[in-house]
Amino acid sequence: MTDTCTLEIKAEVSIDDAGTVTGIAWPFGKPDSYGDLIEPTAFKFAPEVPMIVEHEQRQVVGIWNAYEVTDKGLEVKGRLFVEGIGPAREARRRLVAGSMSGLSIGYQLHEHKARPEGGRVLTDLTITEISLCRRPVHPDARTIEVKSIVEGNSMENEELEVKSDPVASPDEVKALKARMDKLEAKANRPLAANNNHPLGQNDNDERKAFVSYLRRGVERISPDEVKALTVSDSANGGYLAPSEFGNELIKLLNEYSPIRSYARVVSISAPEIVYPRRVSGTAATWVDETGDRTESGMTFEQVKLTPFELATYTDVSN
Repeated sequence: MTDTCTLEIKAEVSIDDAGTVTGIAWPFGKPDSYGDLIEPTAFKFAPEVPMIVEHEQRQVVGIWNAYEVTDKGLEVKGRLFVEGIGPAREARRRLVAGSMSGLSIGYQLHEHKARPEGGRVLTDLTITEISLCRRPVHPDARTIEVKSIVEGNSMENEELEVKSDPVASPDEVKALKARMDKLEAKANRPLAANNNHPLGQNDNDERKAFVSYLRRGVERISPDEVKALTVSDSANGGYLAPSEFGNELIKLLNEYSPIRSYARVVSISAPEIVYPRRVSGTAATWVDETGDRTESGMTFEQVKLTPFELATYTDVSN
């Protein structure tokens, strides 16, 4: 019993890009080109058996996931990674075209015995990989079927039920048309020129008089326009401005403090605040390098500050 745990390559490797691949990896009853036979009870399998091409270990194109020993031989089933790698798609193309249709096994041999005719009878081995190849060592090791994942995932178009929109009755259409006519007539109706609500967009006497006053001045407007504007002869009022004009004036009036941007703002809780202030400073005189220095001092006083507001407002008559 020799060659234990030695990887033996029984054929070349091949590449394919497809879905499911089934085939006979080792037929029974006929030796391979080296004169070797494998007993049906000799097969063991690694935890994962990769599908490679021509026994090139760096070219893994799929995985074998089902094994069965039958009267025909070792039947296997696997899946190509056609959705992920280009070599798998190329391998499937070659399988479908028939340019590559063989299978070959790679294994670790544990026990074997010699054949009288030459070669060996393998009695205990572990399958480590099964390759796709063009010329397998065993002439009858062939793929049986290649199924594409892409072909198996086709979906028929769903026939959607066509539903028509509900149809309105002639009476409903007539009522809707009459309602739309009323709304259109109301929208086209001119605004009322009423004196009860002197709005800016209404063509009333107050608005006409105010526009004439702005254009020509009080000296050049008619007596009727003066009457429409005059409220009193007081210098504080005298003329009536429309409510919209007065509102615009009020919007433009903003609180403004001309001193705040230059002053320092201090919050106090007492009615006044006291600050120390320097009244006079030191007086320096020119002296020699070794001459006497004249003494001088500074005088201080306290200043009381009482807060007051600087404010005004403007009355606008409406």
